[in-house]
Amino acid sequence: MNIKETGLKKISGYIITLAAPVIMFFLLQCCVQFPATGIQEENAFFSCIWMEALSLTLILFSGSIKIPLAALSLFFLLLGTAEHYVYRFRASFLTPIDFFSAGTAFNVAANYDFTPDPALIFVFVSFIILTALIIFLCPSGRDVKFFANTSLRLTYACIFLISLVGMTQYIRHYDRYENKALDISDNAFHSYRNNRREGVIIRLLYDSGYIFVREPEGYSASREEEILKEYGEKAAGAVPAKEELPDIVVVMNESFSDPSLVGPIETNTDYMPFVHSLQEGRENTVTGVINVSVQGGNTPNTEFEFLTGCSMAFLPRGSIPFQQYLTHDIPAMPRYLSSMGYETVAMHPYLSNGWNRTRAYPYLGFSDMKFLEYFEEMDPEYVREYISDKFFLSAIRDEVDRRNDDGPVFSFNVTMQNHSSYSKDYDNLKRDIRILSDEDTPYLHEMENYLNLVKLSDDAFREMVEYYEGSDRKTLLVFFGDHQPPTINYEPVFHNLGTDRRNLSQETEWDIYRVPFVIWANYDIEEESGIETSVNYLGNLVMKKAGIPLYDFRSYLDELSNEVPVVSAVRTVDKNGQSRNTGEEEPDLSEYGRLQYYELFDGKAE
Repeated sequence: MNIKETGLKKISGYIITLAAPVIMFFLLQCCVQFPATGIQEENAFFSCIWMEALSLTLILFSGSIKIPLAALSLFFLLLGTAEHYVYRFRASFLTPIDFFSAGTAFNVAANYDFTPDPALIFVFVSFIILTALIIFLCPSGRDVKFFANTSLRLTYACIFLISLVGMTQYIRHYDRYENKALDISDNAFHSYRNNRREGVIIRLLYDSGYIFVREPEGYSASREEEILKEYGEKAAGAVPAKEELPDIVVVMNESFSDPSLVGPIETNTDYMPFVHSLQEGRENTVTGVINVSVQGGNTPNTEFEFLTGCSMAFLPRGSIPFQQYLTHDIPAMPRYLSSMGYETVAMHPYLSNGWNRTRAYPYLGFSDMKFLEYFEEMDPEYVREYISDKFFLSAIRDEVDRRNDDGPVFSFNVTMQNHSSYSKDYDNLKRDIRILSDEDTPYLHEMENYLNLVKLSDDAFREMVEYYEGSDRKTLLVFFGDHQPPTINYEPVFHNLGTDRRNLSQETEWDIYRVPFVIWANYDIEEESGIETSVNYLGNLVMKKAGIPLYDFRSYLDELSNEVPVVSAVRTVDKNGQSRNTGEEEPDLSEYGRLQYYELFDGKAE
């Protein structure tokens, strides 16, 4: 009896050893779609083979079965849980570069509702059961006679390692192959569809090929330097006297957007009446829409595009330049304005360790930075758990006024009030804005909370404009959103369109990357409205309205904007109004990519 039980346990152990990697993969996939029925058969088979190669490589190198398999089970449980919540909160899935920004994610984690749903509970319990089976049934290394021959074991380990690396490299460079054996899309913005159809493993492996920036085809540092020199000479103009330069105050408002840009929405009262009134053609005001490269998160990428004129279209999907690529001083708007006598200060009323800003801002040319610790000493007003826009914009005014005696000020500010999530209710957030819709409309409550936050931002901006209307300092105000909120919160809008976030039209997918912008001055500037541009060009427009000549790279962008007025990581729009997914039969932007590479990696900031 004992012999039979021992033999049965041994057989069961080997079955678990071989089956566990496959089970892990499908449980991981259940975190993306439950049940995991949408993945292509070829992709599922490849993913299982890759998982088997990974587990056998670890087993053979370690000389143990229980420990590496149990560790893998717990690792993929954590990965699946992260994938599940990232989609739940951000309506997208993880990319390899997201692991660099885990610290920032933890900063705001307390503001989200992590109550598990039935699918996640099933996955969690299944992983725990699998781990227990591995621990209690799988043989130990000393029970496997083959493991006693160390040289043979390590030889096979190297064979499996080579196979694992080969499969990984095949996926990472899949876009280079003509004969496509699998189903992998190079459009990372359809993350739900991609992860469901291609599989989480394959998608992570494929996106890992974009972590590092490749030198553009035809790139020559000396050639790009000469081109920039020509544009610098072409753009050379008289710099206004220091006392004639206006203060430039930029407010990049967290998640500030207009849902009507995406689709119809009816509310009991206007959720952004002041910005809407400016869009009707107010004196000394420029209004329009900017196309951004992120949605629902990754705020610093919009900062990066605005401040540098660079575009995420030429950088790896999911990358955060503040964290990966800013390792030295680079040419940027703050540094250029500083050379003209501007004081440059960046402020953000949240944690200083978010998105590596404390290191990135000085590389861009900011001489001073202020974060949450600075504002907490002022007894700030809070909305939900963040410093309110009303308080922060007031603090911005005070900071600029304090510095006025030393010359013009360039103040760049990133708010925090409207950060997701929007599911919780708070005593310090009134719900005056109501959506006129059926009560069973999905995510109606979240959308109403969001719109009430937008209204507070609109009020705060109105108060800022009114303040500067009475100021004798020439001031140019710039106000725009960094991105729209996570797509999941727009379900009431999609409901009105007769669709949902998983079945959006191409036009609607483009629209969820558009946000309003306003440039307002308390002195004479030419009014414009209805402008459609992208955030990489917005800095040019700001400097031109301020009467500041453009530097070499910005001069090139100014010329390019006449041919291609919108360039983002999502889409391009040519001068004829033709929109395309970025990378698909787009206008020739190769020179832009080469010049940007030079600016980021080879150029020298002056």
